[in-house]
Amino acid sequence: RVINNDGSYEIKVVAKDNSGNVSNESNTKTVYVDTVAPVISDITGVTEGSHNTGVVTVIASVKEKYYNEDKYITTADVKKTLDGNVTEYQMTATSANAENARAQFTFNEDGTYEVTIKSVDAAGNMATEKKISFVVDNTLPIANITGVIENNYYQDAVAATIEVIESNYETNDVRIEITKELNGVTEQIQS
Repeated sequence: RVINNDGSYEIKVVAKDNSGNVSNESNTKTVYVDTVAPVISDITGVTEGSHNTGVVTVIASVKEKYYNEDKYITTADVKKTLDGNVTEYQMTATSANAENARAQFTFNEDGTYEVTIKSVDAAGNMATEKKISFVVDNTLPIANITGVIENNYYQDAVAATIEVIESNYETNDVRIEITKELNGVTEQIQS
């Protein structure tokens, strides 16, 4: 007999020959037919394209009718870029223990992340992948002034050089403040 409908089946055999001899009952085998792939319904915990500080936890909601804690796997393929260096690796979520599971992946190192969530059930059915990209940035920018010497006097115009060091610098958000003090009067020249 062919079993082809989704479900959990218990199979055992007893045989009887033409003389009426009956076999002992065979050992019982439990099998599952699962033709439906897991479904990754959504990704929460971080917003697509966002810049974040602290720890980011990506949560993927996955539904699988015939979950098996030993054989049902949800993974995150990670591509992390920082200062032009690319690192690729895979993370595996804790095994599912319910039909509706939440796979969690934690990121706390600086970098631009491209994360692809994948899920495969015990029968080998693969979910449609979900992707999300975001930035983790826990490092303060560094601002330097060069080209001038602290407490030095100059006869001519002074050209100071401003340098900002930041891996995740995408916008022109640098504020330069210049104040002038002369004869006890302080004046803000530029802000």
